[in-house]
Amino acid sequence: MKKTIFTLLLLSAGLSYGQNLYTFTTSQAAYADLVAPTSLNNGQVWDYDEFGPLPIPFTFSINGQAVNRFMFDDDNFIFLSPNADLDEETGFFYSYLSGAFIQDRTVSSSSSSSINYKTEGEPGNRILKLEIKNAGLELATFFGVSEDYFFLNYQIWLYESNNAIEYRYGSHNITNLEVIFDEVLVGFDSDENVSVLTGSSTQPTYQEFEINNPPSDDFYPTLDAYPASGTVYRFVPTSTAGVNTFSQNAFVLYPNPADAQLHIERKDVGSNYEVYTILGSKVLSGTLTTANTVINVERLDKGIYLVKMGNAVQKFIKK
Repeated sequence: MKKTIFTLLLLSAGLSYGQNLYTFTTSQAAYADLVAPTSLNNGQVWDYDEFGPLPIPFTFSINGQAVNRFMFDDDNFIFLSPNADLDEETGFFYSYLSGAFIQDRTVSSSSSSSINYKTEGEPGNRILKLEIKNAGLELATFFGVSEDYFFLNYQIWLYESNNAIEYRYGSHNITNLEVIFDEVLVGFDSDENVSVLTGSSTQPTYQEFEINNPPSDDFYPTLDAYPASGTVYRFVPTSTAGVNTFSQNAFVLYPNPADAQLHIERKDVGSNYEVYTILGSKVLSGTLTTANTVINVERLDKGIYLVKMGNAVQKFIKK
């Protein structure tokens, strides 16, 4: 279920938010591995794998939307709302800490990388801590080094007391952003909204916008370097974060994956749809003639595609 917001950003451009839902600060603090955490992968070698979901042990919200579970999926931790639908990929938030495609550092043999979690503190002041420990990069051999050459460590902390989110960075040896294709994306997103950092990794700029309305046509959410060990990025909700700004998806796609036919369900007949490749090329377009319109995708190549209707975007897989 690997997801990238870069293609989604290509689909349209517009205005960013006028008021942020979070205040952002950066600081330095000594990084420490979690002590006696619970492992999600339990010694299993991992790459394109999912672990969880598991319950968040206290009430928590992101951008004013309640989330009650977390999981690890492929490259990222994900936070799920009570009504999240993993099959339809709705109702959850992706967290991005590196933009890297990560895997077990010794993926071809036994596991040397762990995906962990731990809750610390007393009720009312608990912190859920999620950890990636000693992960490697999927693209290591592509760059002519052994699969265990690269390593990185980071954590996400969720604070019960104020719904704050912290990204904490540990040791790593990523000195050239080309090994992650210069896609150092730090932030989180949902079906519709994006929060990202751009610019300097030591003093980044924080921005929020609708996923289909980036600040400009050429906006590219990257940093100038991988965050140094000891870096802490902290996101604290403002008063407006208590308002749920996430509407329901405007349409439903099924089956997913699709072979020859793809159904689009939407109440508003007459709406226009567009289908894009994951690289942003438009391959189909049309108008919904009924509340359940069937489009022919038989001639499309196998792969991931994006369907756009107005400000809503959903993904489907052509098998």
